[in-house]
This record gives sequence, structure tokens and C-alpha cells, in this order.
Amino acid sequence: MPQKAQIFTDAFCGDNSSLTKSILEIGIQNLLKLATLLIIEPYTEQHDSIRNMKKKLLPIFIIVLAVNCANGQITKGNWMVGGNGSFSSQKEILNSIDVKGIGIHLSPSAGYFFVNKLAGGLRARFDYAKVEYTGVTSNSSQFGFGPFIRYYFLTPEKNINLFAESAYQYSRNSGSNSASQNSNAFTFSAGPVIYLNSSVGIELTASYELYDIKATGVNTKTFFLSIGFQIHLLRESNNY
Repeated sequence: MPQKAQIFTDAFCGDNSSLTKSILEIGIQNLLKLATLLIIEPYTEQHDSIRNMKKKLLPIFIIVLAVNCANGQITKGNWMVGGNGSFSSQKEILNSIDVKGIGIHLSPSAGYFFVNKLAGGLRARFDYAKVEYTGVTSNSSQFGFGPFIRYYFLTPEKNINLFAESAYQYSRNSGSNSASQNSNAFTFSAGPVIYLNSSVGIELTASYELYDIKATGVNTKTFFLSIGFQIHLLRESNNY
């Protein structure tokens, strides 16, 4: 059983410290014992109490495993791809009129680390909204793209990092009840990223956006929170 735990730990943690590996090996040994109890060994009252105890410890071991073994590849020459998305559904009564609607938002991105901790790239944006009321259906959509630049404040070895980002997007807006219009958006974002392993990070972002449609003179300022992910692609090393 200890040998199996060491294999799992080495595969997941790579070259992390021996102290971290020792702690995690103990946790994985307990998880393997729990699996044996649940699947192989016959039911007894004593085993039932052990099951309950180790089930409660299972989430703790998983969190420790993820946080202690993970760090992001934010060094020169690596790529990152990711983004965020959302879906919303609306149903309300406005002035005795039933209003129904849906909204879809997608924002994929790709970037490259020019130097350690500093990346730049492109981000696309797609928004779609549909509203129905009194037998009338209204559709609107937005497609845009633009550059972004991002800086990570902590060293690449950190399991949790902090970043700041600045981005610009040029968009084309169209709707069933209005002419197509162009818009500009400047966004400033910051937040933490939690690495689940060396390739995948979950981001919690706070953003401030300046949005402008010149044709109509519409200017909006919006603060919003979002959650997204990034996948870091390692640079392939060449040995000569």
C-alpha cells in the first residue's frame, strides 16, 4: 500500500519537496484503505465507523493534494489558453406583461509568455440575447476581439498566484430591431488564480469595464466579478 501511494504522489507532484510528498503519501494511503473497505472487505460495525471517519477526511486530503502539488507554468516560452462563459435565463412580469429572455456569453483567449510572469495575447467575445414579450421576439448579438496583457506578481513556484490584466476589445453589435453598431471596451482586471496542477488554473476575477458606442453616444462603466480557467501549455524542450 505505501508503494502505491508513493507512485500516485510522484506522478502528481513531480519534484516538490520531500516533506510535502511524505504528508501526501500518508493521505493517499488512507484513501486507498478507504477504497479497500468500501469495495473489497465485508461489512462490519467497526468498519462502518472507519468508513464514516475517512469519508469526512476525504475532501481534506483532496484539497491538500491539489494545493500542495500544483503550480502554474508562467515562465518564458509557454502558452496559455482559456476563458469564461455564462448562461442566464430571465422571466418576469413588467407592467402586467410577461417577459422572458435568455443570454449567452463566451470569451475564449490565448496568450504567450514573452518573459517570466508576463503574457500577452488575444481574446474574443461573443454575446447573444433573446427577449420575448407580447408575441414579439427581439434578438441581439455582439462579436468582438482584441489584445490583452497580463502580469503575475508571485513566483512561478507558488500554488496560488495574483495577476493584473489590461485589455481592449473592438466589437460589432447587431439586433433585430436596430442597425449594426461598433463599440469599444477597455477592461482592467485583477484577482487570484488557484492551480489544480501544473497545467490548469481556476481564476476569480474582479473587473472594471469602460464601454463606448460612438454612434449613439452611449457610455457605460461596469464593475463585475467572474470565474474562469486557464490551461498552460508547456514549451517543448530540445536537448542537443
